[in-house]
Amino acid sequence: MRTLIPTAILAALAFAPQPAAAQVDPCAGRLDPARIVDCLRPGGIGGAARGIRPAPGAPQAAANRPAPAAAGAPAAPPPVAAGIRQSPPASAVDLSVPFGFDSAELTAQGSAALGALATALKDPALAGARFRIAGHTDAQGSDAYNQALSERRAEAARRFLVDQGVDAARLAAVGFGRRELYDPANPLAASNRRVQVVRLEN
Repeated sequence: MRTLIPTAILAALAFAPQPAAAQVDPCAGRLDPARIVDCLRPGGIGGAARGIRPAPGAPQAAANRPAPAAAGAPAAPPPVAAGIRQSPPASAVDLSVPFGFDSAELTAQGSAALGALATALKDPALAGARFRIAGHTDAQGSDAYNQALSERRAEAARRFLVDQGVDAARLAAVGFGRRELYDPANPLAASNRRVQVVRLEN
């Protein structure tokens, strides 16, 4: 014998709010040269936030703003409040660039990702623009260790790009350690171990 479900219950189920689809950053992950070029044009794709939001319950602090640097001193990477995923600049990509475990040695997949970046940076649409090559780590290990590792990885990425024919004067390497996690809810996730490329001028 079949059980009849009241019409009112069926209607309520049909019109119940559905969970929102996960937002995907179109300028993150493994990208082809054409997408990288689009992301690094002035203004980038989809505005500054590109679907990245603060972690639930995180305070909207002003901690993401860098302190003024002394005249002639290099600007230090800005601190990031705990639990906040910092929105990337509008003209930026967060590339998945795998390195050897606990090292700055590129894997085959990492070389392929940077090869696509090199092709993009040599595109006429990006001619003359300068870029920051930023290394990021996950949260495993100490601050000092991750800072040094991120700097070595950023420099390894810069050297690779120069070897591929990108003008060294267009590239600045900097390490952020574990201070700007891409996924703060999952601090050990592979998505945190990335190379971010930011356009410095239009």
